[in-house]
Amino acid sequence: MSQNLFDASQAVEQCIAVQVHCAGCLAEIAITMEVLLQSLNECAILTSIVFEQWTKPFICCFSDGDPITRGFDRVIHRRVPGAQGQPHATLRGGHFLQEDDAQTFARMTVAAAHAGRARQ
Repeated sequence: MSQNLFDASQAVEQCIAVQVHCAGCLAEIAITMEVLLQSLNECAILTSIVFEQWTKPFICCFSDGDPITRGFDRVIHRRVPGAQGQPHATLRGGHFLQEDDAQTFARMTVAAAHAGRARQ
């Protein structure tokens, strides 16, 4: 019987050690996420500063199935000077649009390149 109690106490100690370790991992993850989000926020601010002054042609191909970027096309159309009057498109697919609708994406890219050459 004492053998079982000893095993149980070891199991409890191991369980506590795992919980402490996991809590430490969660704290590290939370700190890492906070730093990452701050970095992303700073990057977004710098990016918006650059693109709000971008006057070269800026064509957007957004997806109809990406919840992450949904609606951001309207922000770009409104805030990026080079996006004004361009042939923007909403293509079928998800977050990896270049894979989900590769042919349409490639056609738009080639058309944009030809239009750029014609303007020169």
